[in-house]
Parts: sequence; C-alpha cells; structure tokens
Amino acid sequence: MTRKLLVCFAFLLGSVSLIAQNKTVTGTVTSSTDGSPLPGVNVLVQGTTNGTQTDFDGNYTIEAAEGDVLLFSYLGTKSQSATVGSSDTIDVVMEEDASLLDEVVVTALGIKRQEKTLTYAQQSVDADELTKTRDPNFMNALSGKTAGVEIKKSSSGAGGSTKILLRGNKSLSGDSSPLFVIDGIPMANNKGGQPGMWGGTDSGDGLSALNPDDIESISILRGANA
Repeated sequence: MTRKLLVCFAFLLGSVSLIAQNKTVTGTVTSSTDGSPLPGVNVLVQGTTNGTQTDFDGNYTIEAAEGDVLLFSYLGTKSQSATVGSSDTIDVVMEEDASLLDEVVVTALGIKRQEKTLTYAQQSVDADELTKTRDPNFMNALSGKTAGVEIKKSSSGAGGSTKILLRGNKSLSGDSSPLFVIDGIPMANNKGGQPGMWGGTDSGDGLSALNPDDIESISILRGANA
C-alpha cells in the first residue's frame, strides 16, 4: 500500500512540473516594409494544434513552454520561426516573399486571396504594359490585352472619356460600366460632357486624371462574387 501511494505521489509531482513549464507568451508581429502591425498572422506551436492569430494591432498571446518553436505564417510573406526562451515576449518581423505576392489577388473589398482560390475570372496587367503606348488615358492601353474587355475610345482626342465594357452590355438603358476600386476605395468614373448640335463636347472622365506611371498593376475581376 505504501509503495502504491509513493508511486501515485511521484506521478502527481511530475504532472505539476510539466504544467508549470507552460507560460503565456506575448508579442507583436510587424511588416518589414513599413513597420506597420500585421493583423491575422497565424501563430502555431510546432508539432501541436495550439495556435492563435494576431489581432488588429498585430498583437498575439499563446501558451507555450520553454524550448517550444513558434511558427508565424502570413499570406504574401516568408514564414518565420522563433524559439521560446526565458523571455515572455517575442516580437517578429515578417518579410515579403516576391514569389508569393505574384499569386495574390486583392479583391474589390481589399481582401487578399490566392488566385487559385478565387471563384471568378481574374486577369492582371502590369505597369510595363500600361506605359508602352503612353496614352493620356491609361484605360486605352488595356485594349487587346485582356479577354472579354471591350475598350471604346473617344474621338475627341487626348483627355477624352473611354467607355469600358466587360463581356458586353448588361442593360439596354442603364450604365454597363464596371466598378473601379483603387487601393480598396471605390472610385467614381463620372463622364463629363455636353451634347450639342455640332457633336457636343467631351470633358473626359475620372480615370483620365490618373497618371499611368503611378499605377503598379490593374486586376480585372469578372463575376458576381468579385
């Protein structure tokens, strides 16, 4: 009986010792580009299912033991790892991965998604293609570069408005122009003009005011889910 009690007591002491090794680890995950906090970064204890995500301010809290390895992963960045030591704070800086950024598409709501997970058609045009023709209205440079996009140039010359249709007209009387979103902000592409007896005037549109050299790339999203 005494031997059984001693064995049970030793087992309980071992369990308490293991539990005592776990501690709360906190930290902040930021971007190497501008130092801004990164929300939604996955933080996982290697070899376990214990994980969490950073909040809006890039902060995280996780239970781990000394010697555990924390894995940090985020879309478009290189995965990072850090070993838990005596300190309770581990800050991590995520570096962009150019090979992964090429596969990332920003939707109309500003949400980053991998291209293979999209449920709608997507095409991209790089800045080099936009600036080859040096057209005052960069939308004219999309002509012939993307499938299903119809570009109708104005005959009024430089600065004139451009009509854009995706897969043809969708309405007999309404406007079939697509929605333009720049850095997550919808842009009004209102066309200015005044009809007249001798053909009227064309005052251009909102897109004609954009400098093509300031554009990194254009993504064309087609489909109701876009």
